Amino acid sequence: ASAAAGGAVDGRARRQREEDNDKDVFAFLQQLSAVGEGHFHRASASTTSLRGAFGAVTSTITASRTVSLAKKETKAGDESPQNGEKRKKKKKESVEKPKTFELRNVIFDLDEDELGKRDIKAHRIFYEFDGSNFHSRSVETQVSIRRNPFTKGGMRHCYGLRDMGLRMRNQEHMVAKMSKWVEEGDVDPLTTVDIYAKQTAVAHYYARNFRHQCRKHAGIDYFLDFVPCYAYRPIQTDDEAELEGFCGEQYVTGEFVKLTSNAGFVNREEYGAHAVIGAAFSHFTFELSKGALLVADIQGVCKGHRDDGRSSKQGPNEEDKQRQWLLSDPQVLTDGASYDFGRGDLGLKGMQMFFKTHKCGWLCKKLGLKDIGEYKEPTTRCHIPGSTNVLAGLHGKEGAIVKNIRIQSGVSRLLLPREAYGEWIALNIYASSKSQANHAVMLVKDRVNELIASYGVKIEVPESSKACSWNATYWRSKRVEWTEKSQGAQIVLYRGGMMQETPRE
Repeated sequence: ASAAAGGAVDGRARRQREEDNDKDVFAFLQQLSAVGEGHFHRASASTTSLRGAFGAVTSTITASRTVSLAKKETKAGDESPQNGEKRKKKKKESVEKPKTFELRNVIFDLDEDELGKRDIKAHRIFYEFDGSNFHSRSVETQVSIRRNPFTKGGMRHCYGLRDMGLRMRNQEHMVAKMSKWVEEGDVDPLTTVDIYAKQTAVAHYYARNFRHQCRKHAGIDYFLDFVPCYAYRPIQTDDEAELEGFCGEQYVTGEFVKLTSNAGFVNREEYGAHAVIGAAFSHFTFELSKGALLVADIQGVCKGHRDDGRSSKQGPNEEDKQRQWLLSDPQVLTDGASYDFGRGDLGLKGMQMFFKTHKCGWLCKKLGLKDIGEYKEPTTRCHIPGSTNVLAGLHGKEGAIVKNIRIQSGVSRLLLPREAYGEWIALNIYASSKSQANHAVMLVKDRVNELIASYGVKIEVPESSKACSWNATYWRSKRVEWTEKSQGAQIVLYRGGMMQETPRE
């Protein structure tokens, strides 16, 4: 009996060693694939497994859009001061920063005498979301970060990180994530860092509500959550290298899997059951936010039984109760009238792609989520200047102004942003007729003009001015310069009629 028990223990130890070895091999192959602009997906020899692998590989890159309204089109089509001819429009392309990648076995070599690291003093900012607004806490901390990244994703490079202020919170190993793109003059990289941290705060808020509703209505205590994400704003460094903002989060070991994307992809094969619950979570975020946003790009480390999800189509089974999701890097899609979450926020188009492929399962039904076959576009949309004062004045006390506009025009919904997230912010109008929507736009314009007269000033640029020969990129860089010199004035550039459906560069 003793010998048999010893053999069983040896067998378990051997299997554990084999699993650990598989994880190490997977991690290195995943790193090698990512650095080479590819993707590694574990698959067995079955047709189902291989089909799932190909599906995941072809859909792994997060779809993105250009950063601002001005970039949606092209480089400037303004007249050239030299020859008076219009420049040919070119499609803008993002340029990736050149980087040398290092092996995984050195990414956490961050002790005092180690080479290849930087020591940085920075502000660490943690964001929380309450369903409507963001709240933040900031502390000064000392961090060490590797000089070279060890891998990259669709948007960012990843570096080994240690935060001395978090070492005692089981976060010895962390990952710093910095944008892999060469940013243009009108893009504030620190704002981009804040966007990533805020998206995780949004996802965490909805994950907490999702778990509660699953316990209440489905009787299942799911573990589905997102790794906390911090925004770091450097103060000083131990060398002369340029300071750059970055995100930091706990390093999670295991097989990193993409379950859904921000463009409608769902991993239905080997991780089908995990993906089905992940998609139900995305649907839940849309319902709870009343269509204002949808948390997509569900990815991370999954635990529990791995299958295609067909065995639990009608209801939960025993394997479902053991599944876990520890997720990171979510992408929040918005209706364009509430928030703006960067390049990956595909807006209404992204929401439409999600509902085009999403099939409500038993959990959606248990949670009382509506089966949305197609997401409805607004009847019309107008853009207003991204001014805090204008936005507050348009809302009015307890929403009285916007409510009055809705009643006068007869529109069914008038969605205003909660914060001035950019130079121009969109206002979505839903109505049963175009005339009602146009009436609402007229009332909005009248109110905005009143507010600009009270809080701002309009400056017209005469045609004789040299500024008329500036291209759009130079105008945007000057806007950033003027904002800094005025210590934070909100400056909006436009030509032609203001508050039209799509502002012109």
